[in-house]
Amino acid sequence: MGSPFSMASSARSVKLILVSLLLIGNSVLYAVSVGPFFRVALDSIPTTLDWHLWPDGFGSPIYLALSGSLVDFDPQTGLARAGLAESWTTSEDRRTWNFLLRTARWSDGSALTSQEVMASWARSVQVAPPDPLGLRISAMNCPDSRRFQVSFDRPIPSEAVFGSYRWAIVPSPGIDKGIGPFLLKNWAPGQSLAVVKNMSYWNSASVNLAEIAFIAAGPAEGGGLLYKNQEVDWVANSWGPGTFVNTTAPDSVATPAWGSIFLRLNLSHPLLKDSMFRHALNNALDRTQLLKGLRGPFLISSETVVPGSQKKPVAGAARKKGAMSGTLTIAHLVGETNQKLATGIAFQWSRALGLNVETKALSLVAYSEDRMSGNYDLVLSGWIGDYADPMTFLELFRSREASTDGGYRNQQYDRLLDEALSGVMLKDRSKLLEQAQEKLLIDLPVLPIASYGSINQINLKRWSGWYANPTDIHPWVGVAPRK
Repeated sequence: MGSPFSMASSARSVKLILVSLLLIGNSVLYAVSVGPFFRVALDSIPTTLDWHLWPDGFGSPIYLALSGSLVDFDPQTGLARAGLAESWTTSEDRRTWNFLLRTARWSDGSALTSQEVMASWARSVQVAPPDPLGLRISAMNCPDSRRFQVSFDRPIPSEAVFGSYRWAIVPSPGIDKGIGPFLLKNWAPGQSLAVVKNMSYWNSASVNLAEIAFIAAGPAEGGGLLYKNQEVDWVANSWGPGTFVNTTAPDSVATPAWGSIFLRLNLSHPLLKDSMFRHALNNALDRTQLLKGLRGPFLISSETVVPGSQKKPVAGAARKKGAMSGTLTIAHLVGETNQKLATGIAFQWSRALGLNVETKALSLVAYSEDRMSGNYDLVLSGWIGDYADPMTFLELFRSREASTDGGYRNQQYDRLLDEALSGVMLKDRSKLLEQAQEKLLIDLPVLPIASYGSINQINLKRWSGWYANPTDIHPWVGVAPRK
């Protein structure tokens, strides 16, 4: 995804194809569910339940209830784990992936086959919005009904990619059946949606809720009012652009979310070529002070590019003494939050370092053109992770990437990412990614400012199986009332 303060969304109404239920008008005939009932307040209810047509992932609580993917997510960490695929292997270059499907059944009792997975992914390529990672499938085949092989034109950074709604397993259009932990009970597009437990789900024994109701609450204040009146059990956070949150709301659960805000530096600038100068700029930032009084998305000060990661002491971070001469301009997208951040940074650098720092507000078109052409000194930018893995942030600064518009080139950094993409053990891979970020923070082609924060309202003394995690992904398997 691009800049965190300029995201547009749209949705298209399509025929519901995921469930096998008898529709009467806008309601569904279904047996009365027996068991725990859970209510969720969302900003909005989608106008399509065809996941391949979703423009973004901000309706993930509904997606996780109704859909099935080859890869699921661990509720405590938000990281990838086995889903409809019980295991997988990958080629050394991580371009070819071999999945072994578990024995799973659709809600109509028919077995899931690798041929259906291939047909679903082929449909996604045809009808879905452009893939944010730029991935293109080069080949797919099914050695048998449980084995599925797919090859891409570039390495896949993490199996977490396959947990995205883009790669949901959707039946052919016109076939009404589902494969997720829940099935649709009723749905008023844009208003409300209710689901009931799918008894045919492969892991139904771990699904403790009998029914979930999703309610469109509008802005955060609407969800907070429903929670105050005990009309919902969870106000799901929406931490995207334009989100306004109350960090002091009762039962608030706060955690860094999967998005970062940072300053990109143009390393061809005479002042910014100097590593010591870049470190002086970094050390002069009072990030906590910058974020005070900001309206808009909930932001948490951060000195790392990957949200939620810990910063280690950085070698070579000596600070230059005394006043500095020169002029810098910080470019930013139009908008109140962007303007206040840019002017706050300019003020801090002028006061602490004696620099002349100006700010420049740009339209989205001008902002994009200047970034990609390198026509800037510093630009306030950011990134919302496309998948649940640090690589989604670190890949931004790889030498060969077009998005590396600041001119950063470091072969050692690239090698660390390449090694992390190879078939190394998980522990070794994590160490490689940590080393890559450390290298980035030594070179400082980017100055981290903040990470998004998520604020969910849920009474964890009453409910178990729901966990705060950096990706703000909350699978329904395991959620239950506390005994």
